[in-house]
Amino acid sequence: MITEILTTGIIVLAILITLSWLALELQYRNRPGNALELTSGDWNLAVAEPEKYLLVGEMELCNLTKSLEIMVPEVQAEVKLLSSGSLEGVNYQTQIIPFHEDAPARADNYWFAYIVKVGKKTKLKISIDIQGNNLEQLKSAWIKVNYVTYGPGGRVPKVKNIIVPLKFPDPNATPNQRETTNAKVFPIRTHLLTQLDDPIEIIKRYVVPHAQKGDIVTIGETPLALIQGRFR
Repeated sequence: MITEILTTGIIVLAILITLSWLALELQYRNRPGNALELTSGDWNLAVAEPEKYLLVGEMELCNLTKSLEIMVPEVQAEVKLLSSGSLEGVNYQTQIIPFHEDAPARADNYWFAYIVKVGKKTKLKISIDIQGNNLEQLKSAWIKVNYVTYGPGGRVPKVKNIIVPLKFPDPNATPNQRETTNAKVFPIRTHLLTQLDDPIEIIKRYVVPHAQKGDIVTIGETPLALIQGRFR
């Protein structure tokens, strides 16, 4: 009798421990985490001189949680210039400026910890001052923004990659025609496509100058995935 009671007690205790563990695991999995994301933003070449480029991007940090504030204690940017020629003698400086509604930026350009409130967003600007010779050979700039979020998920480093084209092919240049059995194919050259691009605008810019009534326009799956942010 005593043995049966002890056995039953051990089984009940094991079940209670298992249920407690499952409850804690479910609670952990349902935590909102550090749901704060950095947008790709809007980028433009504010200055384009023979020996000086000024690339400026305006981005947003968006708190996507429904009930929690997220802190952003660190934001840094790395830049890799891609060129058709040598980068010797080409230098650049990067500046990150916060545009918080309730806190002015520091004069020394130091990024101070900032709390993004529930469902809110804040803005920042990244300026890249490029100087040197043969800047016309630059094709694009790869900006890697490293930022840290601190919230219910603890301290979580995140990365946002942005590719900004600096050189664009002539949309009026005659494409090389290719003959097939039932059609003529015109490969259309574009700049390096990224999430900053819109497929419709790309077609208007590069395809429309050569298109005729009845033409069929196709775009590869890979560049379309890149534009839509689905490429893995």
